[in-house]
Amino acid sequence: MPEKESKIVEKYEKASKFDKEELEKVEKFQKDYFEIQQSFGNISIMRVRAEQQFEAMDKAQTEIEQRFKKVQEEEREFVEEIQKKYGPGSLNPQTGEYSLNK
Repeated sequence: MPEKESKIVEKYEKASKFDKEELEKVEKFQKDYFEIQQSFGNISIMRVRAEQQFEAMDKAQTEIEQRFKKVQEEEREFVEEIQKKYGPGSLNPQTGEYSLNK
């Protein structure tokens, strides 16, 4: 092995030790990466919870829409019954008076 290569190999074969500042930087990087991982995890959990809330809101909205349609149908049936009984007209909900259309 040529002398130049031998010195390079020797240099890399010897163990080196980081000084205090270098070790502190490595520890800071590790700490920062850990905090970043925790933040990613927290965001993922918040996203799952938000999706669950959206699903619950969608379900509630669907139920309310179905109730709205049911009330509309009940009202339509009621109006038909009233018009059969009294004839075509309109109701004043404040007085309860039903006026026939002219």
